Amino acid sequence: MTSKITFKVGKENLSGMFFESESSISRANILFLHGAGKAKKDKVFHLAQALLENQISSFAFDFSGHGESSGYLQESSLQKRVQEAQGALEQFTTDKLTICAFSMGGHIALELLRVVPIQNLILFCPAIYTPEAFNLPFDERFSNVIRKPESWKNAEVIKSLQNFTGKILIMIGEKDEVIPKGVIELINSNAMSAVRKEIFIIPNVGHQILSAADKDRNLMNAIIKKVIQFSSAGE
Repeated sequence: MTSKITFKVGKENLSGMFFESESSISRANILFLHGAGKAKKDKVFHLAQALLENQISSFAFDFSGHGESSGYLQESSLQKRVQEAQGALEQFTTDKLTICAFSMGGHIALELLRVVPIQNLILFCPAIYTPEAFNLPFDERFSNVIRKPESWKNAEVIKSLQNFTGKILIMIGEKDEVIPKGVIELINSNAMSAVRKEIFIIPNVGHQILSAADKDRNLMNAIIKKVIQFSSAGE
């Protein structure tokens, strides 16, 4: 069953989608966090449906300024996204939570490690940012800061991984031109306490992994298998 939900965080009305096998809404095993730009919750539809067929419930939502949620993108920020993700987490997820995050959502997931218990992390082409960018609205000020060469090397959020003892899967397209290889290496090296970790490199694919998977059933099946292995359901 797929149900649309509107919930409030701060002054924003956020649009969510619950993928649940029961007739009544309970709690999700996986929380999806989309990225920047034109990203929205609908991008995960086929993946979430496939997971539901494997009895794994999930919740996806549009950050403010995206999709069907209220607000304006240029008035949002990393800080605001952390607050919105925490609101979704507290209302719609289980204690044994797996966060499945995309691009900018990867940074949000790592910020959440500081404030809430998370069992597993699945990061698709994750981005990380310098702390200078955290409070800046998504306008030219944010863009100017993150475009400084190798500003991501100053990302303090990476320290939140050092005591993380769950499972972490990093998926990256072989031809991703958005995420520097050094970001993946930095995330992986800081996950030194993880009970299990893996970097899954997808051949001949760029930054839009799910868009590629929607057109390639074999790739989608491989992604589904990995997500199950690295989620609570895979234990």
